[in-house]
Amino acid sequence: MKFRYLPLLFLLALPVLADQFKAKVTDVTDGDTLTVKRVHGGGTVTIRLHGIDAPELKQKGGKEAAELLRAVVHGTAVTITSTDTDKYGRTVAWIRLGKRNVNILLVRSGWAWHYKKYAPNNKALAAAENEAVKANRGLWRYKERIPPWLWRRLPAGGRTGSPAPSKAKTVRPAEQPAKEKVSWLNTNSNVRHNRNCRWYRNTKHGRPCTKNEGRACGICGG
Repeated sequence: MKFRYLPLLFLLALPVLADQFKAKVTDVTDGDTLTVKRVHGGGTVTIRLHGIDAPELKQKGGKEAAELLRAVVHGTAVTITSTDTDKYGRTVAWIRLGKRNVNILLVRSGWAWHYKKYAPNNKALAAAENEAVKANRGLWRYKERIPPWLWRRLPAGGRTGSPAPSKAKTVRPAEQPAKEKVSWLNTNSNVRHNRNCRWYRNTKHGRPCTKNEGRACGICGG
């Protein structure tokens, strides 16, 4: 009697197996996210590829990464092996197309990084990235590369591909606002007089001027 529940306890002690199912890829969002429809049950699932991080669509290489993933899996039957659910509700998973591991394929092609934060000990992903770097493939051809997990932290204006900060309007010399001419310059003596001076507009030769022109009158201060 006392051993009746041992088989049940044994099953509960086993690690939870990853969910695996067959599906057809119906849409590709970007280089590491896609939508599939289950073969059995027919429900749709959004998949975030495990262990990799492809550039965002607005990043350099983002469109190329998405195009590669689309070319490889769109409309095909794949095997999904889930590992987790992320904070956005997406199923994090490995994807296999026949015998090919799609996650590793993207990293080996150079259009995705090995996302070490979430797959720190995965030797296959590490080897695939090293191969891409040595062969100068994909993103590794670019002199400047920003991993997407760092790019997402940048202010919008500092992200490659985002709208550049608006530039100040260039004002042509003719459009420059004229400085206010509040004084009078005696062009013979080069002395400047202000409005309270008896010589303001009262010299034989002169013109309106700014307070930076000529010499100040010794009486009115210009």
